[in-house]
Amino acid sequence: HLQIKKINDEKKAVLAVQFAAEATLRTVHTAQKDDEMPSIEAIITPLEAELKLSRLEAKAASVDDLQNRDQDLTKQIEEEKRVLDHELARAKISANRVDVVTNDSKDATDKVMPLKQWLEERKYYQA
Repeated sequence: HLQIKKINDEKKAVLAVQFAAEATLRTVHTAQKDDEMPSIEAIITPLEAELKLSRLEAKAASVDDLQNRDQDLTKQIEEEKRVLDHELARAKISANRVDVVTNDSKDATDKVMPLKQWLEERKYYQA
């Protein structure tokens, strides 16, 4: 959808430049008939201004597209983060339930090490 819009904008810009060039040619032909040739600056200045405006519009459209894409990607990242946080919370709850059930079935000397402590010790020994 964005590419179609970009192509349409480029077509509009090309047509605008074409119309400006045709108008300039008409002005030159008319001036040649009247023997009152306008200066080159009078012909080129409007064309340069139109070209500059077209370039600025193209840059603005590009910036808008990038901002929209950035917002979409930010929303996707936030949604994925929420899902991962939810899954992590569920995994922690399940691990704690396993610890509780395991500890309930063992006597005091045979207790299972809490998950958090086990993870910390594992990280320490691996480092």
